[in-house]
Amino acid sequence: MSNLISDTFVVLQQWELLVLDVLDWELSAVTSYNVLDHLLRAQGQDEPTLRKHAETFVALAATEHHFLKYPSGVIAAACLGSAVLGLNPEGLEKCLNDIESRTEIARSDVFKCMSDIEMSIRLSMNGSSFRPVTTENNENKTAKVVIQQKQQVVCGHQSTTPTDVMEITCAY
Repeated sequence: MSNLISDTFVVLQQWELLVLDVLDWELSAVTSYNVLDHLLRAQGQDEPTLRKHAETFVALAATEHHFLKYPSGVIAAACLGSAVLGLNPEGLEKCLNDIESRTEIARSDVFKCMSDIEMSIRLSMNGSSFRPVTTENNENKTAKVVIQQKQQVVCGHQSTTPTDVMEITCAY
């Protein structure tokens, strides 16, 4: 009996995969890159420079764990907003109005994420990164972002490498 059930399951699974293939359905997760592409095309702002800047911000957000708290749509909207702010500050209001009307993403969430992107850029340019620290207050917990300086000392010399891929110590 169990052999019949397992065979039936395998056949059913094969049929499901065949149907998905015939319908050409994509089952991968929606990422900030997907949403950004949609936003750029919908706004008619598919300029290579703007796209490159926004995609750079998306890549930065993908490497910082601090951005895991944001949905992919908010990250994409904030990255586009940050790119517009850097390239054409006068166009930011129109861009955010369009994003808000198309996606119903709260402007406050976009601004909060944009602020985090700007801080992350400043920190990465200084060789620092986000490091969340939770402190106990009398009534509740509050999270603070502490700037952690990434400086390596290799064989008595301070490294100028912007990342600390591995810690190297000299033991002679």
